[in-house]
Amino acid sequence: TGDYNLSINVFSDAGDTQATARETGIAAGPEGGSFAFAGSIGNGPSGAQDVDLFRFDALAGQQFTAETFNPDGSQGLADTVLRLFDDTGDELALNNNVGQGGGDENLSRIDFQFDTDGTYFIGVSGDPNFVYDSQNLNGTVDGDTGDYNLSININNAAVVDDDQIPGTPFPDIDLFRLEAEAGDTLFARTESQVGSD
Repeated sequence: TGDYNLSINVFSDAGDTQATARETGIAAGPEGGSFAFAGSIGNGPSGAQDVDLFRFDALAGQQFTAETFNPDGSQGLADTVLRLFDDTGDELALNNNVGQGGGDENLSRIDFQFDTDGTYFIGVSGDPNFVYDSQNLNGTVDGDTGDYNLSININNAAVVDDDQIPGTPFPDIDLFRLEAEAGDTLFARTESQVGSD
């Protein structure tokens, strides 16, 4: 008999594999959806090999954006890597070191348009842990650890008109219709195609 001290830590950790991925609540539908999460890399049983996976559904043609962000400029955030997977574990996209305005090397962002309806997964890990198998965690290596903020947005983007506006010198104007709710934040960015002017 004798005295003892007991310490219990309870943490919120997204699942490390597709089978245990955290549900975002984004279901397949024309309205799309959004999800935000404040998490930490390294707080799970895998330590520095921690991976956080999130599950969502999407329809063909929908626009997808996932990014890690720093809302208040705080220090000590994890150097994140984002990976997008289909339900078989095939990687569809990867991004490291491109975040808000491309200026913060700890932040990551993926923009993607889905070709088929299905269930998809976004993975967050610490650089350089970005060759893991999302179904069984084979290939994990020690990566950076720390806190992160993740946002996911899925929206429809349909071309409404592709004609020249009468009375303007512009040869081509592309207009897009987006569905959003009050309080939503819209991110828009244009990128030049390789070989285009």
